Amino acid sequence: MSGAPEGLQPVNPPALGAPLGYSNGIVAPAGWRWLFVAGQVAWDLEHRIVAEDFATQFSRALHNVLVVVSAAGGAPQHVARLTIYVTDRQEYLAATRRIGEDYRRQM
Repeated sequence: MSGAPEGLQPVNPPALGAPLGYSNGIVAPAGWRWLFVAGQVAWDLEHRIVAEDFATQFSRALHNVLVVVSAAGGAPQHVARLTIYVTDRQEYLAATRRIGEDYRRQM
């Protein structure tokens, strides 16, 4: 995220070049609560993986992250960092557009 969510200050030193889709660092104001969300996967309430394709799995995993954030009293704009682990680079690259669209829709 190159633009920081409300209340968060991005740290992007010129010596690292312009980030694309993220910030190199984020500073939160004093007194904020911190929530660390465990790794989420693309499963439903019964712990069944919702689909085989990467983009649909990403969408569900992001949904699951945001459910945790909401349960803690937060909202999508309060997410400071999101890490995606990829096991098939080619499938990820092929799904990049759908992933971006879904990310913007949910966040």
